[in-house]
Amino acid sequence: MRISDEDTKAYFAAQKKRAKKKYKKTKNWSFTTDIIYFRRMLGNPLSKLTGQIQDLAPFQVDYHMAIQTQHRVIMNKSRKLGATETVNTSFALNVFDRYAGHDILYGAGNELKVAREVLYRLYELFMDKDHPDGRYAFRYFDPEYIPKIESGSMTWEEAMDGAEKIHESDLIRKKKFGPEPTIEFTNGTRAFAWAMVRQEKAQSFRGADDLIAIFFTEAAHTGMRQDQSAMNALKPNLAQRDDADFILESTPNGRRGFYYNYWMESMKVLGKQFDIPVKDDTHQTLVDRVNALWKKGKYKKDLGFILDWFPFRVPYQIGIDHNILSKKFIESEKRDPEIDFKQEYECYFTSTYSSAIDTSNLKFVPDDVSAEYRKKYPKDLLELVGKKSVQY
Repeated sequence: MRISDEDTKAYFAAQKKRAKKKYKKTKNWSFTTDIIYFRRMLGNPLSKLTGQIQDLAPFQVDYHMAIQTQHRVIMNKSRKLGATETVNTSFALNVFDRYAGHDILYGAGNELKVAREVLYRLYELFMDKDHPDGRYAFRYFDPEYIPKIESGSMTWEEAMDGAEKIHESDLIRKKKFGPEPTIEFTNGTRAFAWAMVRQEKAQSFRGADDLIAIFFTEAAHTGMRQDQSAMNALKPNLAQRDDADFILESTPNGRRGFYYNYWMESMKVLGKQFDIPVKDDTHQTLVDRVNALWKKGKYKKDLGFILDWFPFRVPYQIGIDHNILSKKFIESEKRDPEIDFKQEYECYFTSTYSSAIDTSNLKFVPDDVSAEYRKKYPKDLLELVGKKSVQY
């Protein structure tokens, strides 16, 4: 007997209704929405460079706040900056705030195991574990403590000593990390992992029916010649929510693909707005200008419009400044001839080692092929080109 689509939809609707009824009986956690204190509750990481427990860096706080307020964010980053961990912290906070009762999708541009790994790192934030200082085991503390901590009348340690310890089972109802990685939280929020299918056909993601956030990591590394179909399949899942979050995060990978195109669209719009030519060396200036307006609360007023993708650009220097990246390691990477350092660590779109041709050697021949080119190149090639532009 074949089950109809209508029967399937009715079944899942009934399941979700029963689940929500059950979730109403669980404790309604009201964690602090201050990202720094929330991360402290989960347990700050121990810096391998300083040996000290480390709060979120300012650029990481800005990244979280952009997700909260701008919703569609594109991050162009150096490798090894902890940007993905920042998104996970932001999502962890929102699981019990804006995302409560809805679905989250983790996507990866390369393989399912990458998306699964990022989802597992979200789960690790809530695991029962000891933290480096022996005190940071995940505990609930009253958000009203924050003004006391900031005024100095209460220390963070005192707040934690009197806080209620939270166990994984208090927050997570079910998790699996096999072929269909999923985390189900006790408040009805669900998180899934999904990987780019390396074929040039649009495929809708059909696992979640109530998406409120999508995190697409390694977005420039789909391995597809034409990868716009992937975005065309994903975007409709957020069509009914103006406040849904969509984060594209990646190191650059050549001058092609939807990630590069979306980034350049933002740069061109900002270049026109600020009257700054869009060149490789002006991207940081454009990003800094729009970020400065946003932080001053003048983003909408001064620009007069909202960017489709709000840009962040974080090269390796910021990682060194905040003890996230080792200066010694970076110097060794600069000397490695097998690494495209400008692309991997300085956020430039150069080329890719998997390209069929070296894009750095390409030249543009204009439509009206000049006499100089006619002398330089064979007549039969020029006839083949005709009046079209070509790259050599």
